[in-house]
Amino acid sequence: MGALSEKVDISEVTQGGSNNTQQVAKTIINNYGTTPFNESKKSFIIQDIIENIIELELSFEASEVDVKIYDISKKVDHNRIEIYKEAFDFFMGHRQVIQSRLHALENNLTPLATNKLFMVIRNLYHKYVYLKDPDSIIGQMQTELSNILLASNPENYDNISYVPSIIFYVFSECQIFKKPPL
Repeated sequence: MGALSEKVDISEVTQGGSNNTQQVAKTIINNYGTTPFNESKKSFIIQDIIENIIELELSFEASEVDVKIYDISKKVDHNRIEIYKEAFDFFMGHRQVIQSRLHALENNLTPLATNKLFMVIRNLYHKYVYLKDPDSIIGQMQTELSNILLASNPENYDNISYVPSIIFYVFSECQIFKKPPL
């Protein structure tokens, strides 16, 4: 039989692709990352939360960007974060999504989205820094930000689960808490 008339066994068919393009053949091996519906939905939820945070009315001040390289796990240890340490990897798993949403906002709607997000989270941090215990500071920041978001839009109820991820994103960008010594 010729190659065109060969019957494809369904058990040998694999499917993959990118940007909703489907490829069907006996064997296709690619390394394209696909975004399942839930990941796509998460991306829009995180962007929605970021938009709500940056819309909060706050006074802005210029600040210098700290560009020194450091190990984020050393920063967690240096600041004696204990309660949130175990969940840190989970929260940081949203880092790339947060960065892409901020990039989209800056390119389309809000040119200073990242600066505004940092300012809101820094202001919350400074409000609770007197507590001295880093886990209490993070907990209070999370509670207040969640309450503000819920008060401004009750539909945010399911979305506030991403608030800790956004706080830890700002933490990882060296906008809150102390950096470890080099």
